[in-house]
Amino acid sequence: MKKMMIFFLILTVGVMASCSEKSKNKPIKENKTIDATLELNRNEFSITAWELDNSHMETVKGKILVGDEPVENVLVKVSEKRNVHTNKNGEFRLMVSRNILEKKSIHVVNADKAKIDGKFVDNQIKDSLLTLEKSISVHYPIEIDQVIENEKDKKLVDVHATVVLKEGQEYPAFGVIKYKISGTIKDADGKPAVGATVNFRRDGVEGFTMSDPSNDNGEYVIYYIPEDEENHYMNVLYKGKTYTLPENKAYLFPEDIGVNINITLPKEGTVIEDKPPTLVSTTDSGALYTGTLIGVNLDKDVKYFINIPNRDGTFVLTLPKSEWDKNPTFFQTKFMDFLEEGKKSGDVIPSEFIPKVKKNEPNQIVANK
Repeated sequence: MKKMMIFFLILTVGVMASCSEKSKNKPIKENKTIDATLELNRNEFSITAWELDNSHMETVKGKILVGDEPVENVLVKVSEKRNVHTNKNGEFRLMVSRNILEKKSIHVVNADKAKIDGKFVDNQIKDSLLTLEKSISVHYPIEIDQVIENEKDKKLVDVHATVVLKEGQEYPAFGVIKYKISGTIKDADGKPAVGATVNFRRDGVEGFTMSDPSNDNGEYVIYYIPEDEENHYMNVLYKGKTYTLPENKAYLFPEDIGVNINITLPKEGTVIEDKPPTLVSTTDSGALYTGTLIGVNLDKDVKYFINIPNRDGTFVLTLPKSEWDKNPTFFQTKFMDFLEEGKKSGDVIPSEFIPKVKKNEPNQIVANK
């Protein structure tokens, strides 16, 4: 009987050892609520100028945990073109460029090989890891200087605010970046030349600017930066042929206004006669403007007015007092559009002028009061 008990004990220990060996490779199971977290040591940065020594670049440290346990080998997307894996401590790093206005999404893209303490996690934990996401915002901080009752309407308030800038730094100017060359192209019979492209080259330079193919109405558009007292030579490419102006004929574009050029192609040859009605040139209003605008997160039916910030960062926001009392957040967005009537830094604009904030632009910015 004693021998049988010893044999049974040895057999039991053997089975337990076998089970223990197999369990090493089994996924960790969690029966309780999964507490997966993605931590960043910093997620907000103020805009600064680009620096030759790369001092505008900032290192951000991240960590992924389940409870208090670090998770290894989780694939994290840190930019449009770069993914990184967490190390055995659940850590990863990324670089942030502080000279670019942006909101960067940091999120888990793959957890198939995720491990805790050297063991693969189960599907429940994987699913939880895949929900993890944080954002990093690079923007201009905003400080509220004072809030006063609007002189014309007591239901409104004027919020005087300032964009926080480093010493010597200026808020980006709002203004023209390009002027427009536009017009129509017709064939010799007066029909729209669909798919034609207009090309200009500067004196002594191979290329300057070229339009997209003309539309169904023969219309084309080019945006250009005027050059001081330089000749520009025009040609039109249509159905495999290149049409030009007479030899030594060139354009000298104005420096601060757009140009409208209507072209009729010749029936014979490839030289465009440089006089009406085959070539008609007039000045044209409007230009392509760009700048960084500040908006407020309000219901779409709530109207407000705000300055395009001055170069020193100051601006005034006018909105209903009832809305300001709700402590709305701000957003910052890049504007680029063609305007018939120009705008400049400091001008007051209505809320409908401000484009909808994009997914990769700073949003939900809390102003310091």
